[in-house]
Amino acid sequence: MATALLIIDMQEDFLPPNGSLAVAGGRDLINHIINLLKSRKWDAIIATQDWHPQNHISFAQSKDDLYTTIDVKSPYGTDEIKTQTLWPVHCIQNSDGAKYPKELEDAITEAKENGTPTLIVHKGTETGKESYSCFRDIWNKGDTKCESFLRENNISKVIVVGLALDFCVFHSSVDSKRCGFKTVVYTDLSKPVNSDTTEIMEKYKDNGIELETWDGK
Repeated sequence: MATALLIIDMQEDFLPPNGSLAVAGGRDLINHIINLLKSRKWDAIIATQDWHPQNHISFAQSKDDLYTTIDVKSPYGTDEIKTQTLWPVHCIQNSDGAKYPKELEDAITEAKENGTPTLIVHKGTETGKESYSCFRDIWNKGDTKCESFLRENNISKVIVVGLALDFCVFHSSVDSKRCGFKTVVYTDLSKPVNSDTTEIMEKYKDNGIELETWDGK
């Protein structure tokens, strides 16, 4: 079964100790993900990056607004409303915080140079559109080329790792499954924003996503 590795948002702004939206334990994943990446010849690799303009809709305007929610009307001209969480400013396009740790970037580059089809996906690139999934925005629109890239490489199975387990990893996994790919999340190679993961783990199962651990296997 042709298998792709999907590495979600392992960027400096999501990593302790200095990331503006650091996920606890996130930096501890780096070497394990590199080992996973090098453990086999993948049929394809996708690595994603939040890639926000400076005035992105997800950014809180003040400390009082942090982690609150607002209602946002569809940017596509419909009356549909979505709830938007307001986050600290993070992953500004071309900033240091948007970069991968060098060792991970080097490992991804090495795999590409060794002939593995590799796609870097930027998401959340437009001011008024949030994208937790690397396949499309929260309005289920936009084309990041993820699906077409996987199909072009005859992928049947997708392994998902990275940050964060309860946001971008989850939404990307759901869309991967919806696209018809067998989707497996390595839960030991992902970390959540919220410490209580009971509800989100049930949502994974409800969406037909398989949960496994890698443990260096």
